[in-house]
Amino acid sequence: MEENEKVEIKQEAPKKGSEFFDAFMFGKPMVREETKEQEKVGDFDYTQLMAQIDDVMTSIDDLKPLLKEFSPIVDFIKKKINL
Repeated sequence: MEENEKVEIKQEAPKKGSEFFDAFMFGKPMVREETKEQEKVGDFDYTQLMAQIDDVMTSIDDLKPLLKEFSPIVDFIKKKINL
């Protein structure tokens, strides 16, 4: 959760009947109230998103030679499992 997001939790009063027992045994049910800041779902930085995707793709490119070194080991394990 981000620093500027605040969530207030309030407890509801129990209703009569079986809900009284539930409230007595388990406590009052929690109700979440979201602030206006959480309502901004579609407001994010596309530049930062693209930079993170670029970092992931660069990391994958850096790991390709390492994965090629492990391919004979993986092939050996596959052969042993299929027997």
